[in-house]
Amino acid sequence: MEQKAVVKSIVSLFKQYPNIFPSGYMRFVYGAIKKELSNETCFYDLEEGYYFSWWQGKRNPKKWRIEKIVITRQGQGRGNMLMARFLKKLPKKYESVELKVLKTNELAIRFYKRWGFLIVEEKGDYYKMKKTRLVNKEAVRFLKKNKKICKYFYSKKRI
Repeated sequence: MEQKAVVKSIVSLFKQYPNIFPSGYMRFVYGAIKKELSNETCFYDLEEGYYFSWWQGKRNPKKWRIEKIVITRQGQGRGNMLMARFLKKLPKKYESVELKVLKTNELAIRFYKRWGFLIVEEKGDYYKMKKTRLVNKEAVRFLKKNKKICKYFYSKKRI
């Protein structure tokens, strides 16, 4: 399949979730996916229905960021498989991995928490989450300031 068709098929995965990926987001996703495919900074399988992309910091190559994750058939272990595959790809001395997630996407927040990501910042309608090899000082500071969020997302009932 040629790249244009692959990009179009991947974008169709994102369009299945308009609450998470609104139409304004779609304006930028075509170019970003093309770039991620050419840089080989993604995993995807159109038949299985998933796309996972990331980038590595240019100024600090020990910092990584998860850019996009979309999985059409959830609850079958694909997210765990992709996260394990990504984390295995990281060098042993990576410093941190961060991502952004909508506040309303509680399933994703719980998923990231299980993988060791902590909320480190609240901006508008999303949280910035981070996983570090060392003590996550940003997360500790954020949780001290935002006890309400801490009680809600880190209670045993939510895990």
